[in-house]
Amino acid sequence: MDPSPTPPIRVAVIDDSPEVRSALQTLLNTGPHTTCAGTYPAIIPALTGLITSPADIVLVDLRMPEIDGGSGIPMLRGVLPRTQFVVYTMFHEDDDIFRALANGANGYLLKSDPPESVIAALRDVYSGGAPMSPAIARRVVQTFQKPQHNPADPVLTQRELAVLTLLRTGRGYKGTAADLGCSVDTVRTHIRGIYQKLQVHSLIEALTKTQR
Repeated sequence: MDPSPTPPIRVAVIDDSPEVRSALQTLLNTGPHTTCAGTYPAIIPALTGLITSPADIVLVDLRMPEIDGGSGIPMLRGVLPRTQFVVYTMFHEDDDIFRALANGANGYLLKSDPPESVIAALRDVYSGGAPMSPAIARRVVQTFQKPQHNPADPVLTQRELAVLTLLRTGRGYKGTAADLGCSVDTVRTHIRGIYQKLQVHSLIEALTKTQR
């Protein structure tokens, strides 16, 4: 007996552009691997709509009226803990990238990406990956390789800079510990040292102070 066919990935779209919503709806409904679970022009309609019509993955634009995508992802994740969120935008400034990843985005795609790459990325995130457009991945790597700091700031060690960089990209304490080959307690120890050097009291303050 043939195995049961795999159901398509349910993907919702949040974008204030009707043209983008329409194009993505057509793309998602064209192939066998995805289906459009709904489109929304803003975060608030999506909050109510996704509760009654859930999606496996939500594509979220960044720059939208009232509530931007970067702020909307934590709100959505609070009521949809099993849903994956992928940024889909034309903006690729460092602040946009790291804020979205730190706020819980599972991937970061650009609207200039070809349609087949978008579908491949959706399948990747559904399987547990964290896809990024090549240009976005390159910027993340460059930031890791060349940590930026103000000469007037207290000097952080390479280990401390690595911890901050990984946390900035949304890896979390467990992911950072795994990447650096140390324990979560060691990561916490580094964070306490960073707080003392930078004279801050939270991770957000530390990330803001070292992001130039």
